[in-house]
Amino acid sequence: MKKTLLFITLFWSISTAFGQSSAFTLCLKEYCTEQFIEDATATFSKNGTMGLPVSPMSMFNMGLGCISPSFTLPDSTLAIEIDADSNPLSGISTYDLLLIANHINGTQPFTCPYQWIAADVNNDQLVDSADLVDLRSLLLGTYVVLPNAPNLKVFPVDFPIDPSNPLANPFPTQPFIFPTNNIPTNIAYYGVLTGRVGKNCDCLNSSTSSVQKIDQIIVAPNPTQDWVTIAYLGALNTDNYVIYDIMGKAITQGVLKGQTTQISLANCPNGIYTLCVHSEKGIYKTMKISKI
Repeated sequence: MKKTLLFITLFWSISTAFGQSSAFTLCLKEYCTEQFIEDATATFSKNGTMGLPVSPMSMFNMGLGCISPSFTLPDSTLAIEIDADSNPLSGISTYDLLLIANHINGTQPFTCPYQWIAADVNNDQLVDSADLVDLRSLLLGTYVVLPNAPNLKVFPVDFPIDPSNPLANPFPTQPFIFPTNNIPTNIAYYGVLTGRVGKNCDCLNSSTSSVQKIDQIIVAPNPTQDWVTIAYLGALNTDNYVIYDIMGKAITQGVLKGQTTQISLANCPNGIYTLCVHSEKGIYKTMKISKI
């Protein structure tokens, strides 16, 4: 996947009694390359207040990508915060700006939900020119850190991400809070480095997306003045489509019904649109549509 996706697995081995020592392992991996994130850190605090640490900030081991802190559990709740803030520009360049701009203008639309997540630099659940402004300011040194988004977006693996609109649901904020008498045995997270859209990964072939790319989709007429027809002989009732405008906003969506599906763009202004056809597991085909 083209952006950086981190897989965080948290293994807990704790006593059920309050105030007893806790021993667990927290591991962090980069989604695409399986490399470890050198500057990622974890902070453990009590009562949901990051100002009351129960353990010093821990940095993930460069070789193993894991940490195994040990401390006495607080008597109420444990708060965990995971970040990668030693260098907000880690792996980010003007190439990421270009990729976001190409997505916005329809030249090279994103093909994976995680690209949308990384490109939402100002954290407003849209991918538009405002994200370019914030990322450019970071690259030029106007910003020391991004003002509206964390460097690392972290969310549980079961967090609902809709492939038709990956930014529809606001991502959870940190710290993650766990009652010390009810901490799950296993907790898993994903993470995305904000702005790092151009990671050298193929999200269409990534192990977790399990996406099949197909080329037998035809859209006609294109350019169009009103209706377009999506022709796909292999369409299933679980194959969906979304059309995005040039700002990355979904303007219409639905299910491919049979071998041909008609979509009206009559109420849409002239311009370039992006059609994304996807299965339940991810986006596997994108095409530009011109309305004149």
